Amino acid sequence: MGFAVRLPIIGIQQVPGSLGFNLSGSVKGLTSHDVSQDGMLLPYPIPLNDWDFQSIRGACELTWSPNIRRTGTSQAGTQGALRSVQFRTRLGYTGYPEKDGIWDISGSLTSRFRQSRLSLRAESTELPEKWNWTISWNMEK
Repeated sequence: MGFAVRLPIIGIQQVPGSLGFNLSGSVKGLTSHDVSQDGMLLPYPIPLNDWDFQSIRGACELTWSPNIRRTGTSQAGTQGALRSVQFRTRLGYTGYPEKDGIWDISGSLTSRFRQSRLSLRAESTELPEKWNWTISWNMEK
């Protein structure tokens, strides 16, 4: 379950570009489903037995795509706003029934070029001791 809000749509015009906010959550557990009385499996997995709770997770994500104007003209001869850069940050928590929960945080910067995309991402689940850094470059046709 999650939802996202674009602030210019609800009347907040002070932010140049597009600002997105997303909240999400999940609950995980294990169960099994029974067979029907004919010995055939049910067409849909309907949990009829007890449910074993595994974890609960919640996260908040903020995305900002500023309007950046290209210095030249496009093939159509027009000059307009280009969303070629995106900043994204995420904060989440996962709770377990019999052990400590885990906080995770990440931040990324993505820039889209004519036929490629360059991304830099930093994330951590063991704050502040350990960070994972990722640099990716994708070619697009």
